[in-house]
Amino acid sequence: MENKLTYNRSADSWEEALPLGNGALGAMVYGGSELEFIQINSDTLWSGTPQKEKIEDKTEYLKQIRRAVFNQNYALADETADKHFIGSRSAMYMPLGDLYMKFFEHGAVSDYYRELCLDKAEVNIHYRKNALIYKEGKSGTVYSRKMYISKSYNTMIIELTSDCNDISFSYFAKSDLKHTAYADKENLYIEGEAPSDASWFVKDGNPLSYSSGDTIGFMMCIGVIAEGGKVEVSGNSAAVYHAKRAAVILSAETNYAGYASSPDKNKPMKAILEERIAKVKNDGIDNVYSEHIKHYEKFYNRVSLTVDSENSENSEKLCTDERIRRIRDGQDDKSLPVLMFNFARYLMIAGSGKGSQPLNLQGIWNNRIQPEWASNYTVNINTEMNYWPVHACNLAECDEPMLAMIEELSEAGKTTAKMLYGCRGFAVHHNVDIWRKTTPSEGCCRWATWPLGGCWLAINMWEHYEYTLDSEFLKNRAYPVLKGCVEFIADFLTEYDGYFVICPSISPENAFFYEGKVCHIAHSSTMDVSIVREILTDFIKASEIAEKTELVAESKNILTHLYPIRIASDGRLQEWCSEFEETEPGHRHFSHLFGLCPGSSISNGDTDFIEGCRKSLLFRIANGSGKSGWSCAWIINLFSRLHDGDNAYKYIVNQLDYSTYFNLFDAHPPFQIDGNFGLAFGICQMIVQSELKHNTVVISLLPAMPKAWKKGEVHGIRVKGNIELDIIWNTLDITFVKVNNFGGLKYKIISEYCFKETDKS
Repeated sequence: MENKLTYNRSADSWEEALPLGNGALGAMVYGGSELEFIQINSDTLWSGTPQKEKIEDKTEYLKQIRRAVFNQNYALADETADKHFIGSRSAMYMPLGDLYMKFFEHGAVSDYYRELCLDKAEVNIHYRKNALIYKEGKSGTVYSRKMYISKSYNTMIIELTSDCNDISFSYFAKSDLKHTAYADKENLYIEGEAPSDASWFVKDGNPLSYSSGDTIGFMMCIGVIAEGGKVEVSGNSAAVYHAKRAAVILSAETNYAGYASSPDKNKPMKAILEERIAKVKNDGIDNVYSEHIKHYEKFYNRVSLTVDSENSENSEKLCTDERIRRIRDGQDDKSLPVLMFNFARYLMIAGSGKGSQPLNLQGIWNNRIQPEWASNYTVNINTEMNYWPVHACNLAECDEPMLAMIEELSEAGKTTAKMLYGCRGFAVHHNVDIWRKTTPSEGCCRWATWPLGGCWLAINMWEHYEYTLDSEFLKNRAYPVLKGCVEFIADFLTEYDGYFVICPSISPENAFFYEGKVCHIAHSSTMDVSIVREILTDFIKASEIAEKTELVAESKNILTHLYPIRIASDGRLQEWCSEFEETEPGHRHFSHLFGLCPGSSISNGDTDFIEGCRKSLLFRIANGSGKSGWSCAWIINLFSRLHDGDNAYKYIVNQLDYSTYFNLFDAHPPFQIDGNFGLAFGICQMIVQSELKHNTVVISLLPAMPKAWKKGEVHGIRVKGNIELDIIWNTLDITFVKVNNFGGLKYKIISEYCFKETDKS
């Protein structure tokens, strides 16, 4: 089973370290034999303060942009937007601190082994010191460390053992942020605050500013258990001597009090952390570990995937970094994508859970005070891609942080919609942070002047319902958000040339030529039209279920008269309202293919549009697209929706080759976690696809199964309609299907390879 990442050496860089997490607390483990280094994150540690940005009335400038667009003066539209519709940078996700552990034993190291067990959510490290080889075997001392982060106890546990029952080490912590380090009794503490402002553009000088006191404070506490040993504390460090068994216990807390509130300066963080450490000590390490395994396996064991291939058994015996090197050397490893699939499921459980923040550009793992793109929520593809596989991988609970953020944005974005566009409802632009920024970012209209981020996010609310059939969720949570989107759309659309059009409109983050100039803003880009069409369609369905009638007739009228998407003269799906020439033919975004994936408004019954999508995809690729990790993952999913399994598999291999670090983190580059999740969803889409049509679930089995995976099986994969499937196939023919229909809807199974259709109730 592909459930382990293995290495025969410690990590040389952060991109080789191994991630642990429980949604709120994240750690990157290097695994040194002389000096262990563990980098720590807390999901609520961000720069900045609650949004107090003064939003001025921009509606007069909106009229100017529209006049320029309708007069085909696109350069003037850009100029006006760049001057009046560009805002401030988002807050930045910060690293909390680092734990160092220095081991007192000396001698040469041999038999080193480091692993991340995906099925147990733990890192294990073993090595031997001072080994002498005799005929009967090896001598020396074996040292072991087991590390995990408990969800129930909200602590990281580092358990140390040796076969000589003699453990001695020192430890201390520090932070790159403003902080103090001290000891109280046997516990070490790091206490500090996040900066009020941070910029990843600053290359010289200090990128952090502490000009405001209304910032997030943080604290990390490190305790220890030393069975049969002695603990000594000196200054801001501590040491354990001659313990039979030891455990370091680490927890962290911030005083974040919500996106619209000032941090709680009176929050008793120290008392909270002391209580956590004491509870671990009182309950005992063995009980904490048992609870950790019990909680984690409940999620991870829901799904399993096996792909039989000629070299899979031999490949699994190799270290993970060696397997990546072999891929780069052109060798095949047909089962490595299964390890990537399981790794993504692990990252979802470790990075997103009840009470946590949603996964940002790096999940919850970031070691830089200047992370690229602020490690924020980029909602013109990246944040959404993080959650593409959450339902298919049977992890609906992990969707909760994303759903909660969308609800918060639907409130935070009301002022943005009103002041910038004169609209009801809410608007969200492409950069979001913990303070739920909804206004345009700094920079250029090429990405900033795009108010439909909230609409794309809201589609997730409807999809959560489609997979779970949770009618209470739909009525109480999804419907109000969808309604807010429709209110904004109804007010934002304007009539032009006999249609309802979207203006201003961009195709993130591409540009086009017009009269020799590079331009970005036009009206009714294919992406924006596709998003609007899907939101209106979803809202009409949701209204029927929620027994609501408000805005339904208006939504249907808009759909009837909405500016259409078109096929260009060369057969490609047209990206903008006219046949503009793109400035980057190989652009990394596939925004105009939204209706194919992740949307569903273009389906395999739409022959002309499907062919237009295929030609557009191949054109982008031929001109160099797909070099960044998440872009390659999007290609995998697009080929899967086109039922082209061999090309989907080809780009899985490409992503492993060009865009995967040795610890299996996705490389944009740098690290961005969206590609990990996009690849996992692509694999799900290769195995099964589903649509909810008129209270019937249409399930397509093996719609994009590549020839490389002739034989395999999956258990527990989810489809829409609250249905769970077990599928076994051999020589690309389905030999077994089990359907657990928890939703009770009628379903139809279509097998692409068996060419059989079955109706079930």
